[in-house]
Amino acid sequence: MKGQRVNFYFILYLIAVISIFEAITERDKGRQKIQQIRDDLKKVYSTPPRIVVQDKHHFTMKTPVETDTIRISQTVSLLSDDDRIEYSCTRFGNTDPALWTPLPITPDPAAHGEYVLPIRLSGNINDSIRITLKVNRVVPSTYPPDVRIEIQHYLDSLGGTFETAKTVSLSSLFTAATPPEKIKMTTITSVVKEKEEGLKP
Repeated sequence: MKGQRVNFYFILYLIAVISIFEAITERDKGRQKIQQIRDDLKKVYSTPPRIVVQDKHHFTMKTPVETDTIRISQTVSLLSDDDRIEYSCTRFGNTDPALWTPLPITPDPAAHGEYVLPIRLSGNINDSIRITLKVNRVVPSTYPPDVRIEIQHYLDSLGGTFETAKTVSLSSLFTAATPPEKIKMTTITSVVKEKEEGLKP
């Protein structure tokens, strides 16, 4: 009888140990899942943006001064209302700077996620322009305080700002349309010349 009572208490002891072990295991799994979520958030927030733009852009001018645009697509998700996007551009080349002027890059209201870079031209160019996109990440205040602080500290350790850049080759050709008066005069001259050629012996 005494041996059976000992076995009974021993079984209760084993059950208690197993229950505690299971609780600890579940707690550790829960912690691992939470940490995995935090690591995934860090990865998302620290992923650099990407811009898509043609490597070369050729402008055809028909008037002395024209404004053409370069279309820019971006692959960056705004994760917070406080995230800030900043575009800038730097020009390279030996062309007279007075012949072309990049204007501010602005969102295209007709296409979500599209931007346009207007360029004012007044002559033939053969230069390059480097377009840079910077994103400043701010973790939303709606996140749990410990999560927000951990992610923000991680972003701050990386500089807090993530950027990418793309260089585009630019060229232009002035192909002014021939005025109608000149076309007419050219035609008359050609007819007269043909008649003169026909009169020659």
